[in-house]
Amino acid sequence: MKGKRSTIGLVRSHNGVAAEDGLFVSMIRQMGFIPFVRTNVPQNNMSFETSNNIYGRANNPWRKNRTPGGSSGGEGGLICGGGSLFGVGSDIGGSCRILAAFCGLNTIMSQRFSKLGEVSYGQLNDGLLNVRVAYCPITRSVDDLVTFTH
Repeated sequence: MKGKRSTIGLVRSHNGVAAEDGLFVSMIRQMGFIPFVRTNVPQNNMSFETSNNIYGRANNPWRKNRTPGGSSGGEGGLICGGGSLFGVGSDIGGSCRILAAFCGLNTIMSQRFSKLGEVSYGQLNDGLLNVRVAYCPITRSVDDLVTFTH
């Protein structure tokens, strides 16, 4: 997202600011939605709990002493708590699907969304060049999920 940090939860990436929107963010804006917040992720986006050394720990709105899941747990907590109608997370090994289960949300994992312009894992982590990430809409209702994906 233009003008925002894309740290993937890594302290070494804290000063990097995006020069322009990635394609997915541009598409969301074209659909008439307004990206208004960036949410917390674990280091490297590779954990089922959402915590990092930059922003700390994300909590589950249902029980503050529990995790919302991960790796898009900040997004899950925001939506579950009523802070947004929908959001977008990324999923490699269950990140969005786990937070949906922990927070009572809906998601779908799909490779149909473009990753052009994203901060990739390979850019920040040698050896992870072939990790396939899927963007996932996250919503409170199935009807909202259908609306977002059409």
